[in-house]
Amino acid sequence: MKPEATLRRWLKAVFLLPALILGVLTIPATMASATTNGTLEVCKADTGGAKGVTFQFKVVRLSNSTSQTISVEGGKCSALPRAAGNYRVQEVAKSGWSVASITVDPAANTVVAANLAQRKVTVKVRQGQDTTVTVANQGDKGFLKVCKTSSDPSTRALIDAFRFTVAGSNGTVPGGSFQLTAGTTSNPGCSAQLGPFPAGTRLTVTEAQDALSDLTSITVNPATRGSAIDLVAQSVVVTTGAGVTQATFNNEVKPPPTKGFIEVCKQSTGQFPVSGLFNFTITPSSGPVINRSVAVGQCTPALEVAAGNVTVTEAAVTGTVLDRVEVAPASRLVDQNLTNRSVVVSVPNDPDQSNETLVTFFNKAVTGQFKVCKTLAANSGALAGQPFTFNIPGVGTVTVIAGQAGETVCSTPITLAVGTAVSITENPVANVAVLGVVVSPASNDRGSSGSTANIVIGSGVTSVTFTNQALGTIEVCKNALDSSTAQAGPFQFQVNGGPAFGVKPGECSGPIRVPAGTATVLELQKANYQLAFVTATGDRLLSSSTANPAIVSVPFGGVSNETVVTFYNKVQRTGFKICKQILDSDLAGDTITFDVSVTGDGAGSLSLTAPSVGGIACTAFIDGFPVVNPDQQAPQVTVTERQTTAPLSEVTSITVDPTDRLVSSNLALRQVVFKLGAGTATVATFTDDAVDATPPVA
Repeated sequence: MKPEATLRRWLKAVFLLPALILGVLTIPATMASATTNGTLEVCKADTGGAKGVTFQFKVVRLSNSTSQTISVEGGKCSALPRAAGNYRVQEVAKSGWSVASITVDPAANTVVAANLAQRKVTVKVRQGQDTTVTVANQGDKGFLKVCKTSSDPSTRALIDAFRFTVAGSNGTVPGGSFQLTAGTTSNPGCSAQLGPFPAGTRLTVTEAQDALSDLTSITVNPATRGSAIDLVAQSVVVTTGAGVTQATFNNEVKPPPTKGFIEVCKQSTGQFPVSGLFNFTITPSSGPVINRSVAVGQCTPALEVAAGNVTVTEAAVTGTVLDRVEVAPASRLVDQNLTNRSVVVSVPNDPDQSNETLVTFFNKAVTGQFKVCKTLAANSGALAGQPFTFNIPGVGTVTVIAGQAGETVCSTPITLAVGTAVSITENPVANVAVLGVVVSPASNDRGSSGSTANIVIGSGVTSVTFTNQALGTIEVCKNALDSSTAQAGPFQFQVNGGPAFGVKPGECSGPIRVPAGTATVLELQKANYQLAFVTATGDRLLSSSTANPAIVSVPFGGVSNETVVTFYNKVQRTGFKICKQILDSDLAGDTITFDVSVTGDGAGSLSLTAPSVGGIACTAFIDGFPVVNPDQQAPQVTVTERQTTAPLSEVTSITVDPTDRLVSSNLALRQVVFKLGAGTATVATFTDDAVDATPPVA
């Protein structure tokens, strides 16, 4: 027999005897007999995450089918005295676990080979021999174990000094808050296994801060299951897999602290002073980052920091740039980057504040420029060479001499700090209008209108362009060529398409300012009147004398050089005629006489020869009558037909065309009254029938 087998049996006897004495190990009568000449030992391997996990096995003696169910913890064995014979050992199925291997020692005691799928094996128990069945499992779920190590004996001597939490997506997991004592690398201090967890579960393991030591490393085994290792936060994210995942935190004793002092100051430099608060970030070689705000002309107090190199960084402030950094003593300057507004200085290990490192940041304003420009409208050549002045508070007066029409002329650039608000106002010039102001770039415009530009200085050059229009003066007059027109009331005009205004005959409008060059004057149509002709000052009428609108030349200047445009109007003229129709042939060829009177124009008579039946005869067209009299009423015409001598006639009807001009008619009086109107001539038609003059027979 092998020495190790003898030793194993001896150890089993040592462990089994107390169990038998205490009654812990009970052998059913059906399985034990007076002849117990062998031992069956069932072991559970601690691999695959099974350590500490309890599994159940069913042991069946095949000769009489007696069975017993036993429990075995991962990493331990259960030894049972057995009568010689064949036994089937079968693990009871456990959710989340599969059988990875079944071994028999000695292998010769295998009766029926292991069936991993059915989790069983049949073995023989021989007299005087141990038969050991070892089952290894693989968990479908994972477990987590957290360990603590340190190479420092004093750190390892701190019992339960390191506190940990293990958290999942729903908070701290069961058993996930515990304390550990540090061990060595070969013998770490570890927690109990946490779990099981479904494969792929993400767990965050965090170690609480310790005042006496620093966390120097975090390792995960297998390494592929660790991520987001953060030594500052003292945490790691572990993704579980099959079996046990181990996270090991290593701490080492903190070195004795060293400290010194630093002071940060802010100053302004350059032509344009800067002001306000500046923010600084002070980053020592170890320990917390310090953030301070410092006003221009002031300093922080002496700040305690870890001795060594300290980085001081100024946050960017719009409109300023870091010009230089001064360090006192100068020998403590390690490095600087003005572009990044950062400096690295050395702080000595000295608790005396008088030996502080003084760092002073000098900032200057970023500058930009602006210029004032002048442009003339296309028809404003008269202003070429004209000086224009601009009032700029805080700067003074700027003068720009205008160039030719359409040309832009600018002042020399003026330098100011970026962000400065500037107001530029053009001073008025007689007979000159400001058409608009344009700021380029437009993003620097802060609400410009009229003759004032409001801008903010940006980087580069900001151009402010004022466009001017030369103005002239025009006056519109109205003259009447007849008495009706003289009493017609105001005539309406528009200049350059602007609002309409009225001018009475014999009067003029006030002076009207218009862009110098050419202007159009339109007389709006007035019922019953027509334009006769137009005149303008000198040779300034550019259109024909009868054109409406009239086009005139308007030179630059005021009333003394104004263009006067005079419109001459007259009343429209109209006329009428009288016509005759007959119903009896006896009247044909008769001379018909009409007495006619026109209001405001006198009276007279008209004659015509009566036509044949079915025909019509008319007088000549009588025209030249105004469509309205001076009282602005249409003239009325009274026409009375004289009675013929033989044969006698009667007027059977009188019509007027247009019909709306009929005022009244009286057939008995053989008379009609109608009014004249503009446009179509008025026609009055008399229809007569013969009258039998023979007295009736009694």
